[in-house]
Amino acid sequence: MSPTHLHSKPQPKHARLAAAGKIISILVVLILIIGACTAPPASPGTTEPIAVDEVLSMEEMPPSHTPFQPVPPTSTPSPTPEPDLSIWISPAVPAELESNLNFPEAIPGAESAEDAALWISLDQDPLAGNPEEMVEVSTTPWVFALVAPFPTIPDGVALQDIRSAWKGEGSGLFGGLPLLMDQRTGSTLTAMWGPSGPDGVHFLPPEDILDYAWNHRPSWAIVPFEALEPRWKVLHIDGVSPLAKEFDPGAYPLTITYHMWSRPGSLDALHARLESAGISSILPPANRDPNRLSVVMVTGVTALVRATAWMMVTRGIEFPARDVGDLLREADITHISNEVAFAPDCPAP
Repeated sequence: MSPTHLHSKPQPKHARLAAAGKIISILVVLILIIGACTAPPASPGTTEPIAVDEVLSMEEMPPSHTPFQPVPPTSTPSPTPEPDLSIWISPAVPAELESNLNFPEAIPGAESAEDAALWISLDQDPLAGNPEEMVEVSTTPWVFALVAPFPTIPDGVALQDIRSAWKGEGSGLFGGLPLLMDQRTGSTLTAMWGPSGPDGVHFLPPEDILDYAWNHRPSWAIVPFEALEPRWKVLHIDGVSPLAKEFDPGAYPLTITYHMWSRPGSLDALHARLESAGISSILPPANRDPNRLSVVMVTGVTALVRATAWMMVTRGIEFPARDVGDLLREADITHISNEVAFAPDCPAP
């Protein structure tokens, strides 16, 4: 069988035109797609495209201008200046009083009375002649005692004798003997009585006064109440003793009042500072606290002999206690030593 030869059949003319139209349509679509992916031609006046190798990194790019003004930071108001609360302490203030001042830590010291806003001093105004610049804040009474070595026989003196000795005039029981005291006590009395006279006062360190007085008897001294100890004998002044149970500080000539003062413009700030610190007063309480005192009375041997018994028979059973009864009753503790007893058949003296 002879091989069969296949021959394509000639297509009609209208079929060939249809195929050519499809091809043209496809070409048009492709041209449109390619045109859409191509950047539009540069308009006049635009810059040339930047080459890839000329693009700057983010670190190298200069900052761009902010299109709006930044909001300025809120300004912090200046703090209101604190009122001056510096304090000046008079050299006449006793050491114990000064060491017990209850200061808020924020109150500084002043170098002079004129520079201070607060003062601690005596009744006298530290800014003499300018009382309108001061307001009294608080006070505290401070008791001083007239003392002598314990074996001293006299029990007291008159205030006038002390004032005379202060002036160096010398009168009374201790006439001609200088008053012993420390410098602060001397400054206090100078403010109260004026300057001392020649040889009227002998100033000593507070820790040396007692030994000096004992080594130079007879002697006398004025010391703060807190400096009392058993080797001192406290002397009455015009019959008043700070050791008495019914002692009235206001009636005693050696009760000295110390004051705290403030400038008017500093008073509110001071009260606010004390309130925030929980402090009621910078000044300490008085140096004599009656609730911490106990009176002990010791009589020694009473020696109730026949003559005492006879007087009790003739003048009454309470005769031995007539003159000392009030003194013994004032004591918190009384010790009496009765070493001589009465015999039932003791004859009359």
